[in-house]
Amino acid sequence: MNPNCNYTTTGGCNCAQSQNTCPSAPSCPPPAPAPCPPPSPNPCPPPCPPGCMPVPPYPPMPPRPPVPPPPRAEEADVDCGCNCAAGMLGALELLCDPRLAPLVDYNQFAFFTPNFVLGTSLNCPDAATTAYDNLTGPLAGEFVSIKPCTCDDLEVSGQLYYPIPVCAADSCCASGPAVTVSSVSVCALTAVAFTVPTSDTQDTVYAQLKSLLWQALHPGRPPLGNNAPVMKPTPCDCTDTKLSGRRTATAAAGPLLIANAAVLGSVGDVLVLANDADRRIYYVCQSSVSFSG
Repeated sequence: MNPNCNYTTTGGCNCAQSQNTCPSAPSCPPPAPAPCPPPSPNPCPPPCPPGCMPVPPYPPMPPRPPVPPPPRAEEADVDCGCNCAAGMLGALELLCDPRLAPLVDYNQFAFFTPNFVLGTSLNCPDAATTAYDNLTGPLAGEFVSIKPCTCDDLEVSGQLYYPIPVCAADSCCASGPAVTVSSVSVCALTAVAFTVPTSDTQDTVYAQLKSLLWQALHPGRPPLGNNAPVMKPTPCDCTDTKLSGRRTATAAAGPLLIANAAVLGSVGDVLVLANDADRRIYYVCQSSVSFSG
């Protein structure tokens, strides 16, 4: 055995212990080659095997349509010779916006003038610490149509009631003549009341309607959350002679009495109020308000 060679049990030569070459021994294995770098990404797809159908690439996603800005309440561009007409027409036209229209029941309206009411009779005033109005039962008037940018009468439908309840002893009953009419003068209106469609989701729909109205009356302000209290308007939203800068208000406008209602804002001379207890919205001519609190 060559003393300069140290054979291993596997028959190889232990090169770490011997720097000599052994002619009669197997040669030491060459060093392992360096690993190849990873292949660069191939921009071309692999060829389709025979018999298969190539899959076309997915088409690009179409761009999302832009989100329309929230509706904005503005006075109508009319001069009907009365303080409230421009604001009332603008506030009613707002309900034709496609985002608000599904949230309103056009068959549950009430229209108020100084001497008569369409769509509801009235109760005697009652003490209240929460939102309250003096209307009886569900509203039964219909808001049929409006002619924008004109002073023409509103087309309505419903029974007309004399506003003063008949009282006897300690009880009052809402009664009076009830005839059916089909129109009302814009300049005669002192207030309008309406509500949301009857359904299992009335509370949610009412909250959505109130939030959209708030945004329309306060451009650039964030929407109201579900069942969130109405935010107090900034000092720029009102003047000292108006109620629109308050968080809540009580007002008597003609035969309509509203107590502790949330103030959403105003459109010209029209004050917009919300009654969370009855899920009602009111448009009230501020020039017709006789008592307030």
